[in-house]
Amino acid sequence: MGDVVSLSKYRKQREREASSRQRAANRVRHGRTRKQAADDGAESASRDRQLDHAKLDHGTDDSSRSGE
Repeated sequence: MGDVVSLSKYRKQREREASSRQRAANRVRHGRTRKQAADDGAESASRDRQLDHAKLDHGTDDSSRSGE
């Protein structure tokens, strides 16, 4: 006769391996390093500053109107 085998051990090992593969796929799909996130944040801030400097000033001052 053969040895007694615990099937739950093999089932759990198979589930761990499947979970590990899923985690690896998620890291590839969604993972970004801190440097990439920081670079994107800095780039976004730079764009925002550039847009703020390019805005036209539409003041509500009456003194700026020359015809009245």
